[in-house]
Amino acid sequence: MSSSNGTTLPPTLVATHLISSLNGASTPPPSYLAVTKQNGTATSHSSNTSKVSTKTSHSSTTSEVSIKSSSEYRSSSFFKHTVSSLHLDGDILHAQCLKSDGTYGSSKLNLSECIGVVCGKLVWGRRDFRSHCKSVKLEKYTLIAECVYEGETIKSTLDLTRYLQSYDGTLGLKVAKPSPELSSLFSESRWMKFKIVTEPDASMVIQNAAFKDAFSSIAQTTSKHVVAEMTEDLVESVTETIKRSLRDKVKVEMTRVISETMKRQVRDTLSVRIEEAFAAAKKSVLVACNTVIDEAVNKVTVECTKSIIEPIGDDVVSQCSVAIAKAVTSVTETTVEHFQERVEILLEREMVSASLHRANTEASFLKMLQHVV
Repeated sequence: MSSSNGTTLPPTLVATHLISSLNGASTPPPSYLAVTKQNGTATSHSSNTSKVSTKTSHSSTTSEVSIKSSSEYRSSSFFKHTVSSLHLDGDILHAQCLKSDGTYGSSKLNLSECIGVVCGKLVWGRRDFRSHCKSVKLEKYTLIAECVYEGETIKSTLDLTRYLQSYDGTLGLKVAKPSPELSSLFSESRWMKFKIVTEPDASMVIQNAAFKDAFSSIAQTTSKHVVAEMTEDLVESVTETIKRSLRDKVKVEMTRVISETMKRQVRDTLSVRIEEAFAAAKKSVLVACNTVIDEAVNKVTVECTKSIIEPIGDDVVSQCSVAIAKAVTSVTETTVEHFQERVEILLEREMVSASLHRANTEASFLKMLQHVV
C-alpha cells in the first residue's frame, strides 16, 4: 500500500489508520504509538527486468510507527503464566498448558500453517516459513530463523506471545479463522480512492459484510478469553478482602468480649457459687461450675454475634462491592485492549497479503510495459 508520495507504508501503520478511522479519530491514540527509527527502503525498477526489488539504504532513515498497547504486555504475561514450557519439533510447537482444574496438559500447533517469510522476514498470517529458512530455533517464547532472500541470509525473529494463546489446556491462535471475503476486500481496489496513487478509504471498508463478520467473531472470542483471564484476579482479590476483615475484626472483638465477660461474670459468680456449693457437697460444686461455664459461653456467643458478625457482614459486603466494581472496570478496559490487539493482528495479516498482491500487480504491469516498448 502506498502513500501520496509513493512510499510503501508498513502493515502496522495501515492497521493503525483503519482502527483510528473506526473510532472516528484522525490519528491513533498517543499511548498506543511508539516511533522507532529503522533503515529506509528504496524500490528500484530496471528497464531490462520486470523484477521488483527492495534494497536497504544506509544513508537515510525513515520512521516506522509500531503499535505497543498495554494489552500486549497483559496478554503476553497471561500466556506465560498459563504455558509452563514450549519446545519446537520441526514445524510443530509443543506446549504444556494450564487447564481450568489447575493441572497441565499437552497441546501442539503447526507453525507452518500460520507463519511465512516475506522479503527475508518472518511474517504472521503467511505459510510454509521452513522452506525459506536455513535454520530455525526457539528461545523461550521467541522464534528465531535465518531466512534466505535474494542470495543473502537475514536473521529474523517473531514473538509468539503476541499471536498465540492458551485457553483451558489448549494452545491456539488469537485470530485463528481466516476470512476469504475479508482478504478479497483488502486485495481489491473498491475501497481505494483513485488518485495518481491510491490511499485508504476506511468508510468503504466498515460497511462491508465480511469486515463486520470478522470483527464480530473477534469480539466474541475476546470476551470469553478475558473472562477466563480476569476470574483468577477477582477471586484472589475478594478472598483476601474477606480474610483481612475477618482476621482484624475477630481478633479485636473476641479479646474484648471474653475479657469483659470473664471479669464481670465468671470470676464473681463462680466465686460466690463455689463458696455456697462447698457448704452443701462436692457434687453441687461441679454442677455450679458447669452452669457458670455454660452461661459464660452463651454470653460470649451472643455478644460475639451482635458485636462481631453483624458489623463484619456489613464491612465485608462493602469491601467486596468495591473489589467487584474495580474488577468490572478492569475487565472492561482489558476487553477493549485485547479486542484492539486482535484487530491489529487481523489487519497486519491482511495488509501483508494486500501488499504482496500490489507488488505482483506492479511486476506484471512493468513486464507488460517492457513488452510494449
